[in-house]
Amino acid sequence: MKNKMLLAGGLAIGLSVLHVSGQSSKEIWQNLKLLEVKGRVEDRAQHRGWNLYRVKPKEGEDKEILLANVPYQVEQGFAAWAANENPGPALQRLEAELTARRAEYVAAVNSGQTNRINQATKALESVKDQVTQMRDLSTPDPKDEGFNIRARPTGQVYDNVEIWDCQSQKDFDEAYADALKARKEQDARQAEAKARLKADQELAAKNDPDGIFKMAERYYLGDRLAGIPRDFAKAHELYEKAAAMGHTDAAIALKHWQVQNPSGR
Repeated sequence: MKNKMLLAGGLAIGLSVLHVSGQSSKEIWQNLKLLEVKGRVEDRAQHRGWNLYRVKPKEGEDKEILLANVPYQVEQGFAAWAANENPGPALQRLEAELTARRAEYVAAVNSGQTNRINQATKALESVKDQVTQMRDLSTPDPKDEGFNIRARPTGQVYDNVEIWDCQSQKDFDEAYADALKARKEQDARQAEAKARLKADQELAAKNDPDGIFKMAERYYLGDRLAGIPRDFAKAHELYEKAAAMGHTDAAIALKHWQVQNPSGR
């Protein structure tokens, strides 16, 4: 449900800034060969973002697409596949780290500190093992078809790049409906809270002890839905006023005030 809410939140912000392409947005799932992860594209005006991928469709030339709702496993899986496909960049990073760890080991030995030497030794050996494993990676099978992902076109483009989605239209629509329902429920709760607040404010304005006490409670606890922040000084003032008018609960609240607020107001 949380993922659906987040997804629909993006919808609720609005897609009016996006352009609709000539491609249908129906459930047209396609298998794409993922060739390269090029980074992240953010539409800050609409608080949305996508992963920018270079892919190879089953038919046609390589192209760049923006992909939404990419499963975590896909990103991690491609990273692992890419490392086996071309270990060069990863090996270079490890060799650079190995050089740094050797320098740390030499500095530790020169310091003469046993704990520091032990730590540096463990770190150096760990990187050595990683370098060995990377160098031993087998060459991928030439028949390997690459790393494939399944996605559907949304029929929209952003900055002249097609937007695709890994999530089905059904899930997308359900998430949108859930978000609208939650928003309506939240609005109803907020309206109810503000109505109660208005009624209590009117009673307090008429010097009704119960109305004054309820307003004191609001300031003491805070009322997020009604827009009332916590204000201990205001709460204490209203408790005293209600107690002076004979309100029992207000008097009890004042009796325990110092216990709950040892520093005073």
